[in-house]
Amino acid sequence: MFSKHKGFEFIATTSTLLEGVNIPAEKIFLLSIKKGRRHLTKSNFNNLTGRVCRFSEIFSSSGGHLGMLEPEIYLLNCKYSPKDFKPEVFLEKKAKVTANDKDEIKNILLKEPETKEEEIKELEALEYVENIEKGCINTEKNVKIRYVESDIAKYCFKNNIHEFNIHDYEKELVKRFEFIKEKGTINDVNTLLAAITKIFIEIIDLQTDKQKRSYYELLRLKNISAQNFYSFFLDWRMSGSSYSKMVSAILYYWRTKQEEEFNYKVYVGTAWGETKRDEADFVERYIDLSIKNKAQKINMAILKIKDEQDFVEFNILKFIEVLNDLGLLDENFYEKIKYGSADKNIICMLKNGISMELAKILNKAKYSKFLNLNLEKDNIIIDENIILVMEGNKENKILIFELSFHV
Repeated sequence: MFSKHKGFEFIATTSTLLEGVNIPAEKIFLLSIKKGRRHLTKSNFNNLTGRVCRFSEIFSSSGGHLGMLEPEIYLLNCKYSPKDFKPEVFLEKKAKVTANDKDEIKNILLKEPETKEEEIKELEALEYVENIEKGCINTEKNVKIRYVESDIAKYCFKNNIHEFNIHDYEKELVKRFEFIKEKGTINDVNTLLAAITKIFIEIIDLQTDKQKRSYYELLRLKNISAQNFYSFFLDWRMSGSSYSKMVSAILYYWRTKQEEEFNYKVYVGTAWGETKRDEADFVERYIDLSIKNKAQKINMAILKIKDEQDFVEFNILKFIEVLNDLGLLDENFYEKIKYGSADKNIICMLKNGISMELAKILNKAKYSKFLNLNLEKDNIIIDENIILVMEGNKENKILIFELSFHV
């Protein structure tokens, strides 16, 4: 009621409710600096004061204003306060109001370089920006910018490829791209991963050991077994597979690998690794399945899927984008990899923040009259009456709850 009705001017609450519920409040009056019998910690205090002037309220069309970027926090010395309460001391310790904080500037373009190393880093950053959008750099600095000439190098800059120096390897990129281009349009995951490996991964591998040390995960793609695994993973992505299907598939894959290779170990990376693959390894990056029970294997499968989804999203997809920008990928094939579907309606819904599970249901003929999709502008308007119809059809309640935020 406090959220919906302007007539309510104040709300009195315990710290429990205040920390757990977002309310559209612009000021906070702390009548006590205790939580239970203990004094508020610094993090408690920060959490409480962070409840007012929420970001969504600042930019709300129904009353938000930029003044809310400076919320008002009042600390009251009243009958609820401890007898020896000293507000100034509390604020100095908990809110750090007298602290002279200084931000560490990490972006080299926001400061003047002080060393030769910083000058080199600044030039590299300037070149990166200028090769993405020519004409952005102030040439008064008398900086000599190198420009790439080939399309593949330009698209590497555009898609944020940092794994190797694009200028140094431009000729190598062009040569490898032309070799792959002669093989024709790519429309299957095996060919795609082989192309990514040939053009990009093998170039990463040409660098010094120090340079490529950070790209161990990507360099695994040189192995056919790793390519086969990610072929499976991209196939699941293309079909928009559910988590349960992916977990079952992962468990089946591990079971077959164990049957082929008794001492088979699963690669999980340094975050979850418990053992080494062999004596040559320096770091524990593997899990020994032979000592895991069924429940542990299922948990590992869930973690593995999440990690691999992130790896594909942040490490492999940018190489796919480069190849697509170069016209090397079949359009339907690319859309299935990027969105999990080639259906234009579903893609439009995904772009508007609707989950794949909900998009598939909304795409059914029985709900079409409740949707107004503009595929040219990627806009969607949803009639609120769809909620009642979906409830009547006994659709998944979680998906109906999700839909309520989109109508």
